[in-house]
Amino acid sequence: MPASGPSQCERDYRALSSRSFPFFPYVSSDYRFLGLACEWDFASTCWVISNLATVTDDYRAQFISTYDKLIALFDDVFDNYIYHSERMRANYVAKNKRFPILHRNGNSYLVSPSSERLQKVDPASLPRFGFYK
Repeated sequence: MPASGPSQCERDYRALSSRSFPFFPYVSSDYRFLGLACEWDFASTCWVISNLATVTDDYRAQFISTYDKLIALFDDVFDNYIYHSERMRANYVAKNKRFPILHRNGNSYLVSPSSERLQKVDPASLPRFGFYK
């Protein structure tokens, strides 16, 4: 069956993973769900990762509200994001680079992967990748 394209997307019937892509809940090493982090493997091909300033406050709030509820209901969901966040920190430590998060407080930050120190940043100033440079 051919793809219908974005104009025909039946958003109400999409899986949560499709609605949240390219983001996942970032969990700090002290087990706090801080906000939205990007699936780093897709940086060179995903337009949104190169344009984080386009993410609306409404989307961020809905994402956080949804995952707050899921995490409260299912321990294994939280455990999966703890592990995924640990993998991301290790990946960025190896690259000696910081990574962005869209924080639940409405700001955007670069996170130092080893210390987890947050530096406030304008998302429009973040680098672009791949085709979107």
